[in-house]
Amino acid sequence: IRAPGRVVLHVGDVKTGSTYLQHLFHANRRAMLGNGVLYPGVSLETNEAHHYLVADACQCNPVTLEPWGTNQSEQSGPDFNAVTRRAATKYAQALRVTLGTAGKLSVLLSSEMAMPAIGEYAGVAPRLRAAFTRHGQVPRIVYVYRNLKEIKYGAHKTAVQYFLSTRLLADYLSPEGARRKALLRLQRLVAVFGEENIGAIGACVAQTS
Repeated sequence: IRAPGRVVLHVGDVKTGSTYLQHLFHANRRAMLGNGVLYPGVSLETNEAHHYLVADACQCNPVTLEPWGTNQSEQSGPDFNAVTRRAATKYAQALRVTLGTAGKLSVLLSSEMAMPAIGEYAGVAPRLRAAFTRHGQVPRIVYVYRNLKEIKYGAHKTAVQYFLSTRLLADYLSPEGARRKALLRLQRLVAVFGEENIGAIGACVAQTS
């Protein structure tokens, strides 16, 4: 992370303590800045993460993961995409100004929505690379992984709690499907960013966000 001017992108995965990490990054941003690492300003609306910036780079909705202009998810209302895109554009513009004035500071960005989006759409990883390459340096990716069954239990709980999903838990627990999706995400990361630019960390957590 100390490479001058480089972006380090924490991409999740989901349900691996991402929200907790983002709170820590935000709470310690002054200390990190003193060590040459910028955690750009974020909003409580985005839970102290950079979801809107990543959504703008991915060109997809940060909640439904659908490309802008589509509206097919059970989570979205009639105007959900339009409203969210305006918000993403506003926050992304402000953060891009910050990145443009960061000079040789290393920049830490965090959004766990990046990994599911990478799995859903082949064009997402190249867009992230293009958006966050600075001073000719490809972004470094930090990926946190966890037992797939634990992730699926957590994802189902979140879908029911926050989005009133009617999908059954069994739909989330297809082990073969989960393994294929996880492998596809990692393959795309390696292909686009290069194995040397990817760091993986194992998570063992009882309560995640």
